[in-house]
Amino acid sequence: MDGVLVDSEYLHYEANKEMMKIYYDIDIEYTYYKQFIGGTIDNMWNIIKRDFSISDTKEELNSKTDKILFRMLNDSGYPAVAGVA
Repeated sequence: MDGVLVDSEYLHYEANKEMMKIYYDIDIEYTYYKQFIGGTIDNMWNIIKRDFSISDTKEELNSKTDKILFRMLNDSGYPAVAGVA
């Protein structure tokens, strides 16, 4: 029910942004990230790897991001879509 009951998109952006800064010292702006909304993670990592010359595998990128995302979820969870509750 992603996007219907919970609003996960911005939290995923924040996790990806934090991971890229910590591990690669790369700032990902939301204007750049918006191109990935509605697409696949696989496609997102292919483009990011190309654009920033990252040699890590997509699985490594996912693993690094998941650690940050799980911490964020543990701290605050996903925000509910306005009006759902």
